[in-house]
Amino acid sequence: MKRKLTYSTILKNAKALNGTPYLMEYLWARTAGANKSYKMKDGYSRPMKKIILKITNLCDLRCKMCPQWGETGYSHEMEKRALREMLPLQRYKELIDEVAPHKPLIYITGGEPFLYPDILELMRYIKEKNLLMVINTNGSKLEKYAKELVENGPSAIIVSIDGPPEMHNHIRNSDQSFQNIEAGLKRLSAIKKEKNHGQPLVVVNHVVTKDNSELLEKTYDSISCLNVDFMSTFLAWKISKKMGEKHAEIVEKELGTTPYIWQSYVGHDGDTPDMEKFILQKQKLEKKSGIPLVFSPELPDKKLSKFYSDLTETFGHKKCTAPWFECIIMPDGEVMTCTDFWDISVGNISNQPVLDVWNGEKFRKFRMMVKNQGGLLPICSRCCGLLGM
Repeated sequence: MKRKLTYSTILKNAKALNGTPYLMEYLWARTAGANKSYKMKDGYSRPMKKIILKITNLCDLRCKMCPQWGETGYSHEMEKRALREMLPLQRYKELIDEVAPHKPLIYITGGEPFLYPDILELMRYIKEKNLLMVINTNGSKLEKYAKELVENGPSAIIVSIDGPPEMHNHIRNSDQSFQNIEAGLKRLSAIKKEKNHGQPLVVVNHVVTKDNSELLEKTYDSISCLNVDFMSTFLAWKISKKMGEKHAEIVEKELGTTPYIWQSYVGHDGDTPDMEKFILQKQKLEKKSGIPLVFSPELPDKKLSKFYSDLTETFGHKKCTAPWFECIIMPDGEVMTCTDFWDISVGNISNQPVLDVWNGEKFRKFRMMVKNQGGLLPICSRCCGLLGM
């Protein structure tokens, strides 16, 4: 049977990610370290060990299920000025200098990060500081930047593939998305081989939706020739309107701000994957050999049906420690508290050092709100971070 992996296992065994002491420190910070910070008084925390840089809101795809640019995505409502707003490279360099002594993982995302004009220089600078760097991309620019990714790029890249070619392109609303990824990954592999270089590690993210729930095996077969290191398959998640409204009520009362991004995650009738077909496909893949595969959430098959039938079920995960471990910085410099819900700002790095924001009054107040709610807010029950996805 195929060996089951977790993200921690991937990191521990990924030879392409140099620096075992660094990795072990990161893994400790994400687990035991975050739990220790969670217990600190008044919402204080040790320095962050992960910084998510959302360097642009712009994207060249319109993927059906995307909470940013999908059919109900919140980016459609943003003003054009805000959509194109980006921090200058110099401010990112100053940020990296500030946090480098604490060795956080730098996770770069978007939008599509390769639409940021100075992405190559930013990658080089992060690498110069010997920080672990990961880039999440839709793959459209991989072929163009393959050489730079090998020579000056991240320790790992995460590329989204949502099915075999025809289905992937359908979900991504593009005639050439899969073909672009294929060309990019093959070019990347050739350069790695030419230079005898193990980086970047290539991870494929696969989101299971109602469109592709019975195509999991075909998806796996489609990427088997693309020289990827791991495949991560996880269920598209959603919340109910009632959960979102309860969340908004709590945040408005405690923080005096109105969250809105939860509306992009509200599920509707008919948008749920066929769990019976998914489980059958999952069972087939667990017996195959080849590319290591992660299923998230990692649940027994008999419990997976509750993933959509009971949206409040957290499968034993009682609390979120992410605000004690990571923060996200938006294209305009706003520091947000959550990877998925980017609507609670606790400061801006344009006028304040990020470490001051990290343990500033607003962030500490947010952490205390989470703790006072028992460790989870109403919309947290399907969060990728909470369930290990």
